[in-house]
Amino acid sequence: MAITRDELIEALRRTVEGTLQQLVAVQAGTDGDLGSMSDVEAENAVSQASDDVYSAVVDTISAYSLRHNNRRARINRIPVELLCASFTHLPFGDLLTATHVCRGWRKVALNHAVLWNEISTRNEQHLATMLERSQSAPLHLDIGTGQAGGDGLLMHLLRNGSLFSDKTHGNNPVLYVLLLPCMPRIRTLRICDFSVPTQLESLLRTPAPQLVHFSLQMPGVQSSKFTASLLFDGFTPRLRTMTLYGIRISRSAFGHLRGLKYLELTGTLNDIADGDIDVVQDVPEVILHWDPATFAGLAMLLSQVPASTREALQLLPPAQSVSKLLAFEKHIRAVHAETGFVREVRSIDPETAASYILEALTESTRTLVTLTIAESLFLRCPAEILPRLEDLTIILFSDVRTIIEQGQLLDMHGRTPQMPQLVRLTLESVSYPTSLLPSHHRTWAMPVPPLQLAAFIGRTGAKPALTMIGVKPSARGVSDPAYQTLVSAVTSIDLRM
Repeated sequence: MAITRDELIEALRRTVEGTLQQLVAVQAGTDGDLGSMSDVEAENAVSQASDDVYSAVVDTISAYSLRHNNRRARINRIPVELLCASFTHLPFGDLLTATHVCRGWRKVALNHAVLWNEISTRNEQHLATMLERSQSAPLHLDIGTGQAGGDGLLMHLLRNGSLFSDKTHGNNPVLYVLLLPCMPRIRTLRICDFSVPTQLESLLRTPAPQLVHFSLQMPGVQSSKFTASLLFDGFTPRLRTMTLYGIRISRSAFGHLRGLKYLELTGTLNDIADGDIDVVQDVPEVILHWDPATFAGLAMLLSQVPASTREALQLLPPAQSVSKLLAFEKHIRAVHAETGFVREVRSIDPETAASYILEALTESTRTLVTLTIAESLFLRCPAEILPRLEDLTIILFSDVRTIIEQGQLLDMHGRTPQMPQLVRLTLESVSYPTSLLPSHHRTWAMPVPPLQLAAFIGRTGAKPALTMIGVKPSARGVSDPAYQTLVSAVTSIDLRM
């Protein structure tokens, strides 16, 4: 009787398992008994054996497919231009598969440099191969950022060097050595590491004439001790966006960074901490992640670094010149009414944030047109009227830590600023936020009494379009008189979950 498909697959499984056991034994120099090995030895042995088996299986499948497809002439009838255009739409894993379809496809793909110029890796062999294939094309690089977390097994192996790689360790310094001669053609460079080896320092001091987007994340404890005095040797004429996390950058490092459009950094820039912010005053968008704990510790050693988070407010526009304001308990994002520049401070203490927010609500009545605000802060609004406000979003927190009682905002007789120009009103229910992306924290739909909501809207003096996100009127259907009262108070209702 002929052997069945299931029997063949089972035989393959037994063969793979047997080969794994033998490779583990060879790797560890034992009889394959993991119990006689330390945890580290066992993990290394299994990791290496798994990688070897996986690579062998992939190579075998690729070679078989290649031999089969080479005998099929019709697969090579696609014009080269159309084939290259098709390859550009493939995810990287599928592109690798395409290079093993046949010799013709492989030749076309490997000679098309722009297919290989977007690189995300922690593996020096993968990086070297991609740099070679990209030829002289502009480069877009992610080194150790973890942006390829959704990869399959093959891509994980290629990017990280092992199926069991530990991303808590720093990058191999060889990566930076490989990148150094490529600096003249790098357009995007994103790096995440846990230390600053000499090779990375050399990279950061090398001219980058084509660099447009730069991100350096240093979450390691020691990273804050590194100070870059002159980034890219002062030669980055095309640099437009820069993100610096966990690394100290001195004032002189910004002296040659002209033309920046976006700057994001942690609160370790001494110039901003001291209130001397002219180095970034011409950057249209600046985001500061304030770290008062760091300053409190440094203040004992460096008297010029203040511990008070009130210094961070100096980055924000004057309270009387705000056109758009996003206000949470620990986050402020403000747009300057005259310049349109964006200034944002995150992780600031709540009372310091509230002092600026409440002042802005009082002083910017002639300029404020867009407001996104936490319910607790809106209830403290001192203004009697917000005459130019057109777009209002109120975040209704649904968490035990909320400092107000549920429903206080919609008190039938509560005080509400008049907003005669209000066009859009949005109510969004979220759980207690830890970021500026509150929609990621929504857990359930908060019921809102329609009569109270209609009364609240009536006190604004406007008839806006109403959007309710994670909020639903607690009515008995659209025919409920209470719901109809709400309908008559607005121009339209948009319910979203």
